[in-house]
Amino acid sequence: MVGSIRGRSAAALGVYGGFHAVVDYTSAGIVITAAAHYASSSEHIVLLFILYNVLAFGLQVFIGHASDRFAAPREVALIGGFLVVIAVATLTPLPLAAIILVGCGNAFFHVGGGSIALNVTPKRAAAPGLFVAPGALGLFAGTLAARYGHFTALVPVVLIALLVLAGYAIELPHMDYAKVTAGKQRHAWLILVTLLMAIAIRSLVGMAIVLTWKSHIALAVVLVLSVFAGKAVGGVLADRFGWAKIAVGSLLVSTPLLVLYPNVAALAILGMFLFNFTMPVTLAALSNVLPGRPGLSFGLTCLALLAGALPVLKGYTVFGGQLVILAASVIAIAVVYIGLTAGRVRPPRVTADALELSRD
Repeated sequence: MVGSIRGRSAAALGVYGGFHAVVDYTSAGIVITAAAHYASSSEHIVLLFILYNVLAFGLQVFIGHASDRFAAPREVALIGGFLVVIAVATLTPLPLAAIILVGCGNAFFHVGGGSIALNVTPKRAAAPGLFVAPGALGLFAGTLAARYGHFTALVPVVLIALLVLAGYAIELPHMDYAKVTAGKQRHAWLILVTLLMAIAIRSLVGMAIVLTWKSHIALAVVLVLSVFAGKAVGGVLADRFGWAKIAVGSLLVSTPLLVLYPNVAALAILGMFLFNFTMPVTLAALSNVLPGRPGLSFGLTCLALLAGALPVLKGYTVFGGQLVILAASVIAIAVVYIGLTAGRVRPPRVTADALELSRD
């Protein structure tokens, strides 16, 4: 499957996947560095993190609608890159402004880059997973750099400048903006609601699970690599063996590992690897229900992620109980199954010819 993403499609995915890692690296570095200016007030720090997440995830629906309306995913992604660079420049004199700018820049970039990824492997989950996966590495690296005082402006600015040039120069895959009314598709609204519920609940569960051993740097590195790998291979495996089988099966295995054994590093890492299989599948499935609207699809996904994360970010401890997490996980499994089997959101059967997804 990965081998079939080639030529201009592979190049676009490589550029925007790398861009994703750098944008998330810079975002994490800016938010943590800026928050340090308000270290005397833990309440202010929490509000700053919520502000960033609301901007970075909540704005994507509106930006995605505009991106689809003007069929301009490249321009939207590059605007995001420019905003992130401006945020770096304002970090020292205006830390609050830097958080606002980087949150907006992150939203613009993800909509543009995500729209492109959804069209690299049309109606399939492989490319969206490969695009999103590097973000986990970027967030982790940016967090470490900021916490240990190694986050500087030069590296992200140079990398973003180079990637902006590459993003402008590279030829994009065919972008399909042919719109079909969602209501005319079989069970469209049921699929939309269940998939968005699944994404929100997964976000809540992922935020609520406490892994006490993450303070050990070696284990933290292995954990983030497992998240990266889960997102990267989940879509590929789902396209090959079936979306419902991989998405539901991975949740069935990962749920007991994460809920019952969060303090056993090896089991929890395996659980987190499998837990992330569903991300590219739900993203691609949602996009299939909203054909011609990749930006809106990506934005709705991120809005659902925000909805699931906010209760934990606000500190509502009720969501941290083992039984609550288990119940939420069971509901997530049920709604993922319904969303992936209620209508025609699945890709066609994979054959030898179908594996050649992106012929130039």
